[in-house]
Amino acid sequence: MKKDIKRCIRCILPSHYPRIIFDSEGICSYCRAYEHRWKNWNESEGEMEFLKLIKWARKRNPKYSALVGISGGKDSSYTIHMLVKKYKLNVLAFTYDNGFFSEDAKRNIDRIVKKLNVEHRYMSTDREVEKRMYRSLLKKKCADFCQICMLGSISASNYLAIKEDIPLVVWGVSPRTDPIQPLELFLGNDYKYLVDVMEPEVRSSEYPLFKYAGIPKVFYSTFIKRSRLVFFPQYVEWDEKKITELLQEQYGWIDYGNGTSHFDCVANPAFDFFTNQRLGVSKVIEKLSQLVRCGQLTRQDALKKLELQDHVEEPVESISEICRRLEIKREDLKYLLEGKALDYHHFKTYSKFLERFSWLFWITYKLGFTTESLYRKYSWR
Repeated sequence: MKKDIKRCIRCILPSHYPRIIFDSEGICSYCRAYEHRWKNWNESEGEMEFLKLIKWARKRNPKYSALVGISGGKDSSYTIHMLVKKYKLNVLAFTYDNGFFSEDAKRNIDRIVKKLNVEHRYMSTDREVEKRMYRSLLKKKCADFCQICMLGSISASNYLAIKEDIPLVVWGVSPRTDPIQPLELFLGNDYKYLVDVMEPEVRSSEYPLFKYAGIPKVFYSTFIKRSRLVFFPQYVEWDEKKITELLQEQYGWIDYGNGTSHFDCVANPAFDFFTNQRLGVSKVIEKLSQLVRCGQLTRQDALKKLELQDHVEEPVESISEICRRLEIKREDLKYLLEGKALDYHHFKTYSKFLERFSWLFWITYKLGFTTESLYRKYSWR
């Protein structure tokens, strides 16, 4: 960790973090946005709002009142625990297997869904097609290596919500507990980008599941089927230490990442390294900053953890695993290893169009039609 970098005096984000602005007090725009939205958050009010949602959901579909994505990590595992144990919801759980899913994560998932007696489905696309999709990303020198997994998860959730008529799609993340990443760091849901990057190597007809992340299907599930996205930590207390202890005690849950995030994906260490090579920041620093904002870490402790976790050494094992699973050579990752990848500005995307209408997202966010994550994603300045 470099000592001479200017950082936010409240969190630990550096001055070269994408789209960051410091005010006259030295506080960053990400902290100010968080403070504006969440400083008056009240647990009782949040839970009351959630209780209204589940009351409506039970009436809509008693068989599957909620759909829950589970990765085997602590947040999604705790979410499904709470929905079943505390709120007595009948849920359908699913996992999108992105081709890099770890056996460790599968073991955690098996423990939890078995003990809760919850139906669980793995979703994926054809493995050979999937390999070609990743290779297309690499061939086009795209920075968004995780785009396939992100869109696959969204597509799978939208598909199941429509197919099973599930009113609530619940995720164990929220803008209260997780950082909202600027577009340069992670593009997120952009089906138009995926199609542009894949063609002509892979045609959209070869990955039909992914069309459920496109605007027509999202519109259909949101406004016709009235499926509601719910970011669970937005409504309840979220203490990571207590969550970990509960999961370990009741389910034998194991933190295979030793405190690092996304151990469910064997490619994650490599992707984090690629991001650090390109932007000089990693997902470690944004998560630590968010924990400081929501009061679960002091700034001093966050800096200490950053010094221990923010390594810049090449993750040889993770990169080797990517090469093995995709049947490619290390040289095929050269532009990522050197930090010379291309971001969304270089391709056809919805995002470039949506950025121009950030004012519209502000209106729809205030009216409750879009999420804070979506609004912030396209309006950071």
